[in-house]
Amino acid sequence: MKMKKIIAAALIAALALPCGNAGAAKAKPGAFSPASPLAHSMEDEFTNGDYCYRISSGETAVITRYMGSGSNIEIPAELDGRAVTSVAARAFQNLDAEEIAIPETVQTLEGLSFYYMASISRVRVRGKRTLIADDAFRFPAAVTFVCASDSRAYAFAKEKRASVSLTDGIDLADAKIALEHGQVVQSDDFDGMAVTVTLNGRVLDEKVDYVCKWPPLKELRAVGTKTVVISAADYNANRYTGSASAQFDVIPRAPARMSAGRNVTASSVPLRWTAAEGADGYLLFRRKGASGQYQQICALQGAGASSYTDAGLDRDSRYQYRLIAIKEAGGKSYRSNPTDLTVYTDSGKKAAKSPKKAKMKTRKIKLKAKAFTENYDGNWAQPSAVSDFFDAQGRYTVAYGDRRHVYIHVLDNKSLTIKKTIRIKKKYGLLGSVAGGPDGNYYVVWGQTGRKTGSVVLSVAKYDKNGKFIKSCDKRNTGAAKDSMTPFVGGNCAVAFQNGALICYYARQMNDTHQSSDAFCVNIDDMTPNEDYESRVSHSFDQRVTALSNGGVLFTDLGDAGPRGFRLYESGPAHEWKADPFHFYGPSGDNWIYARLGGACETPTGVALVGTSAPSMTKKFKKEDERLFLQVIDPVTGSSVLKGKTRKGTAGGSPYTDEGVKWLTGRKDGEVIASNVAAMEKGRILVMWETGNDRYKDGIESWYMVLSASGKTLQKKTKIGRARLNECEEVKYKNGCAYWTTADGAREAVVHKLCVGK
Repeated sequence: MKMKKIIAAALIAALALPCGNAGAAKAKPGAFSPASPLAHSMEDEFTNGDYCYRISSGETAVITRYMGSGSNIEIPAELDGRAVTSVAARAFQNLDAEEIAIPETVQTLEGLSFYYMASISRVRVRGKRTLIADDAFRFPAAVTFVCASDSRAYAFAKEKRASVSLTDGIDLADAKIALEHGQVVQSDDFDGMAVTVTLNGRVLDEKVDYVCKWPPLKELRAVGTKTVVISAADYNANRYTGSASAQFDVIPRAPARMSAGRNVTASSVPLRWTAAEGADGYLLFRRKGASGQYQQICALQGAGASSYTDAGLDRDSRYQYRLIAIKEAGGKSYRSNPTDLTVYTDSGKKAAKSPKKAKMKTRKIKLKAKAFTENYDGNWAQPSAVSDFFDAQGRYTVAYGDRRHVYIHVLDNKSLTIKKTIRIKKKYGLLGSVAGGPDGNYYVVWGQTGRKTGSVVLSVAKYDKNGKFIKSCDKRNTGAAKDSMTPFVGGNCAVAFQNGALICYYARQMNDTHQSSDAFCVNIDDMTPNEDYESRVSHSFDQRVTALSNGGVLFTDLGDAGPRGFRLYESGPAHEWKADPFHFYGPSGDNWIYARLGGACETPTGVALVGTSAPSMTKKFKKEDERLFLQVIDPVTGSSVLKGKTRKGTAGGSPYTDEGVKWLTGRKDGEVIASNVAAMEKGRILVMWETGNDRYKDGIESWYMVLSASGKTLQKKTKIGRARLNECEEVKYKNGCAYWTTADGAREAVVHKLCVGK
């Protein structure tokens, strides 16, 4: 019985010791002599604070177990007077520590030494000769090693593709960081911006010398001040290390659109805008004329505030408005970019009478060849074979093609005579359009039938001012049913420039043999595809594309299917809206619509839409003449601001009510067979049209009139003689005059210039 008590006591004493053998723990290891056999025993373990260790054959300490806790662990350089030279397998495990510091005395981190500590994110290795076993860490690629560039730890980190922070590198803390933008508009898809990092007079290379770490996407979607961190790239040749940071602001979205209401008077302007999501309110500013300082005229609280009427104004005057959304975040107020609008108050004058004789100039010009009229498969649409535009120098220019070449004639705006001719060899058989870019170069839209997958169906080619080829961007047939097979089928090809991009909007036949419109956009600096703008309409036989003042692009269509009517669609990086303000009677896809698109232009009150149509939206429409109409569509509401008539009926089998339709011609005026529209100064609208009537010897007569942005007649309808207008095309307006050119297949064309005043 006495023996059992002795054994139990001994067992309890042994279990009370945290490490190894009980006998060895009775004496201090530092008192052992080198000749002591215990110093050479691999089984003996000793305790010093949180560490258990054994003594190596070289009389140094090998850490065998760590019993402490905490997020940061600093391994000692010695234990009980012996240098710590190694960390044994499984010495550190099942801990939540994130950072480990290895002293310079440690020569080896054995296999599995930190393998069972998945939480480690940073390891400081002070010694250059410390050898790290291949499996010392379970996830070495997730660890940042702080070490010298000529150390074994650096070589290990590089082999394992781990991050490094050099103790002997050039610190980025003194780097100068320049961000492309100090402000970024609140967005759902922000993915960084251009960054320039300069250190000691040298511009560093991103991903070579450093990497950028942006805030999480969720944070970037919120208004406020954000921080981007610049960290040294791993293993960079110049031994950069450390990090630096820069701040930028995420500002609220601006109201996408602002417009003047229908009741602009001589002394007041009603304003309305689309609400900016998440805004706390708005600041509205105004200035009179085109220069000077903006003055704040009101502050509106709440994101839903969307209108204001400015009163006490001067008649027949120009006012510029600036609207800014505001948002509070982190105790700071952030402002959006401005949304601007220019409005002219009413003059109070009655409409001017028709002048006895319009100021009209025409000139016939000889062509190098017959204008090739077979570029288009016309269906009922009749695009002109002549492209016309103002070049970068403001000179009126016309272009056309025959079977082998394209000819560009630069005219004198005053005399309408040809001053320069450029000839370009055709790249493809079909010619869609020719345009002069803002960069002074020419752009030609070609096409061909591409029945095979991968073949070119559309090509935008760039030429210099002398007609020398520079570069092209091609659209190829993907083979998909809805992709283009043949361009310019059943319609026209329109071109506009916006924000360094060429937007080509063209009719086409698809691989499934159906017809529709499609947009192809190209960055003109490097001739690469641009994806900022897109159209959304089907089965269109006539289309326009217009660059808007807010950076967006307006697509205008005439379609007989979806929708069965005229459609306006604005597209761009920050703007989008659509409206179907005018409809045609009949089943969807029925080509008989008895309507033509005149065009669209931007005004302070919205978008002026001009076209012709049978007045009725009922089955009697086929017995009616086409008449000229005007609508001004407010992009905020999608409806017409005019106090016009209302049309009711069905289109495509569905009931519709078209509002705010102002009919500019009536039953006695004859059938309108072509129409055009152009934006003038002071927000005014120039409308032109051609009628066919038996009263005239040659069956036609052309007219024009001028209206305000709210539809008030400023210049009553005026005859301009038997000057033919082009269908599916736009007149070009500049400095109080409208220009257009007509050709009928002969080796001459007629250039027209109508001066209506500013």
